[in-house]
Amino acid sequence: MLQGNLLQGLAASEYNQILEDKNYHIDLYKKHAFLPGDRDELPQETRLLQLRDHIDKLNRDSQAKLNQLLLDEFSIKLGIKYEEAQLTGKPKKRVLTIVDINTLEPFHWGYHFDKVFAQAGFDAIIANPPWEIFKPQAKEFFFCFAIRLSLPNLVSDTRIFSLFSFILATHWLHYMLLYI
Repeated sequence: MLQGNLLQGLAASEYNQILEDKNYHIDLYKKHAFLPGDRDELPQETRLLQLRDHIDKLNRDSQAKLNQLLLDEFSIKLGIKYEEAQLTGKPKKRVLTIVDINTLEPFHWGYHFDKVFAQAGFDAIIANPPWEIFKPQAKEFFFCFAIRLSLPNLVSDTRIFSLFSFILATHWLHYMLLYI
């Protein structure tokens, strides 16, 4: 199965156009890297920097487009929901947004390794999964606030955070989101 085959119709067409644009500009950069001397009244170094800046912009734009395709796939086609941490109780499920996808910073393998996938892909991907379960640690979180507020007993009583401002609650929610 080739990368992009899972996408349907317009999405597959847009995905292929993104890859074509990236590959065209990378090939152009490689071509200019080996051209001797200055061309078009621009020094080679300037030309290469302009091309590299354009490729960087293209990568940022492509990331945004690919994130939107991913959001459409996850939310519309697969119905995946986002679990949002709450101050108390279980996380609430809600519809994914582009902000959620951007926050996760997904690595688009098919974009970065399209030529590898075109040749049957990787033989193996080796990873080292975590051996322990990562869980939020209230003591760790509140420790930095305890130091700032000179309240050493804060670390031992997590209920006290309800007495603090909205800012502390917001920081707590952002911390909890790292573990969902």
